[in-house]
Amino acid sequence: MKIRDDYTCPLELVHDIIKGKWKTIILYQMKDGPKGLAELEREIEGITQKMLLEQLKELIEFGLVEKKTFEGYPLRVEYSLTDRRGRKMIEAINIMQMIGVDYMLENGMTEALVKKGILSEQGLSLLEGDKPMTRSKRPGMKCSLDVLYDHTIGFSKYINDKSMYKIVLIRSGSFVYEDEGKYRLVTAPTVLALSEKADFKILSEREVESRTVLFRPSVIREEFTFDAINSGMYDKFLSAATDDGEMSEQEKMEHAIDDDLAFEDCFSNNMVYQDALYVSAFLWSKKDILHYALTRQEYDTLRRLFLSIEYEINEQPDNFWILRTRYFITSILFMNFDFYRNDRQDDIYENPLVARVCRYFWDKLSDEITLADVLKEFSVNKNTLNEAFYKELDMSCMAYLEQMRVNIAKKYLQISDYSIAHISTMCGYTDTNYFSKVFKKHMGVTPSEFQKSMKE
Repeated sequence: MKIRDDYTCPLELVHDIIKGKWKTIILYQMKDGPKGLAELEREIEGITQKMLLEQLKELIEFGLVEKKTFEGYPLRVEYSLTDRRGRKMIEAINIMQMIGVDYMLENGMTEALVKKGILSEQGLSLLEGDKPMTRSKRPGMKCSLDVLYDHTIGFSKYINDKSMYKIVLIRSGSFVYEDEGKYRLVTAPTVLALSEKADFKILSEREVESRTVLFRPSVIREEFTFDAINSGMYDKFLSAATDDGEMSEQEKMEHAIDDDLAFEDCFSNNMVYQDALYVSAFLWSKKDILHYALTRQEYDTLRRLFLSIEYEINEQPDNFWILRTRYFITSILFMNFDFYRNDRQDDIYENPLVARVCRYFWDKLSDEITLADVLKEFSVNKNTLNEAFYKELDMSCMAYLEQMRVNIAKKYLQISDYSIAHISTMCGYTDTNYFSKVFKKHMGVTPSEFQKSMKE
């Protein structure tokens, strides 16, 4: 396909590049990584190999897809999205997909959505007006559990449901959301805890994959309604801490946990107050949205719990599936409480430009980034950009990037066995000697000296 040279509108140009039945579908199949020709042909229903090759050739010509050939026998070829245009196009295709889903739901075309895995049977039940829950499929077991599970690219369509708590485990990507008029940058792996009142407003997101468990407090105890939990009637644990009137909720919690206090009412006489502790992080923080950065080990532990819930809800292998689901949810909530106790929050910004640029730095951490790249990406001039960073972070844009890379390198040096050269590359420095100079400027020691001190 030849591109004309008389376009007067960029939208018309983009339309011509991706028009037709197959191009957006082919691009979408590559959103999670490189794909071979046979794999693409297998996953795209109805396309012939001849048509697939023609479409891929055009996408390569337009700079949306790149082709990589591997030597050996048999010859192997992989196709992947380009960073410059392909990845950007996926953001637009995701929006097009959401519009398509919305239209299909509005016009009753739910069967196709369920077949494609875009809409779960639970989600279909919810859209049809049923109370959000998981019904038992076991013979003779006519009951239900106030729990839903959703695994999706981006965020669950039920993220702002006002009848459930939400715990969201995020495997990949980064995003910026509004937090009481400010902007919080979050990078994976991370976990979110949202109350039933949460209004989750995403400013921007990139390549987010999430697993969401939605539940009511009645999953823990039948008498735990939102009204009862929010009334404070079960909060004897926190009220046991003496308060001079000036303690924050975080300080009261630390006092209650660590000090020598009498908790007969909480532990000896009635288990209900112990059970209420599972949802305490939703209440004590006085915030409707909490998020916590995770180590890889913490993420892996939570992922196993989320996958266990997914299996129990979908397969219901025996009559104890409800009991095990409750156990896995309380295990997640206990970890959530521990994260809240340790105040594991990421950076928050007042200026949305600063938040977006910082997210861009995270996404491109291993790439070489110049000031010119940033100015072009965000269509902003140098003075405006640096003025925003000085006001927010008391340093220039590129100084922040350098400090961020050193801090990340420091974490890798502390917890991994990677070589200095590998860490240097991961943090965007192709020259290991230059990386060592930058690191020493900030830390006073070289990376190898720092790594050695961590192992002593």
